[in-house]
Amino acid sequence: MFGTEQTPMVESASTTGDDTPTGIDDASVDLPDTVPADTIDDHDTTDDIDAQIRGELEFLTSLVWAPDTAAAIAALVGDHQHRAAGTAAESRIPLAHLHSFFLYAPHTTVFTTVIELVDEGSPVTPAILAARIGMTDRRLRPTLLAIAAPTGHGPLPGGADVPYLARAIVDAYYRRGYTALLSTMQHALAEADTDDLAGHWRTLTNHQQDAERRRLAIADALARL
Repeated sequence: MFGTEQTPMVESASTTGDDTPTGIDDASVDLPDTVPADTIDDHDTTDDIDAQIRGELEFLTSLVWAPDTAAAIAALVGDHQHRAAGTAAESRIPLAHLHSFFLYAPHTTVFTTVIELVDEGSPVTPAILAARIGMTDRRLRPTLLAIAAPTGHGPLPGGADVPYLARAIVDAYYRRGYTALLSTMQHALAEADTDDLAGHWRTLTNHQQDAERRRLAIADALARL
């Protein structure tokens, strides 16, 4: 189920042609349909990945059925006003990084569509979501149907489970970022001059600290939902 295309992770540092980490994610990469193999922890099994993808679907289902979807969106990516002003990225997940927030690309499409609906002031329901995305997309249809007709326990009343499910997605996302940071440093160790290693490490450390401040701010916002 793993894709072969390498995709920069949300909290990973991209590199320039001379292998100097920039700390800037490349949001122009096309979304893969499967999980980028280079961002998966060596200890993860297929069952682990499947469980994470199921967790993503449970989160999206609860998010769509929650009475205050907008509050959860604001906790994760900021509200529309702050994003438009360019101030949300300091403490929330930048929209340009959402291509690697989820392991399964259709989940990213659903989440970004929910953000669009919230920004427009539209209600968010399974029917409105399906109408916006379109049920003719064979790749997205199973996800939309699963959200509209949840199986198992289903969402808790009042969206009570949204903060907890969201936190699990955020934590998994940042753990993948650490894996990517370590991979970047390993590449530097193999390719860079010894005199340049301290600079690589410093850049990655600064990137990690920025990411951690963002993660803690998101965790605090989710805890207040």
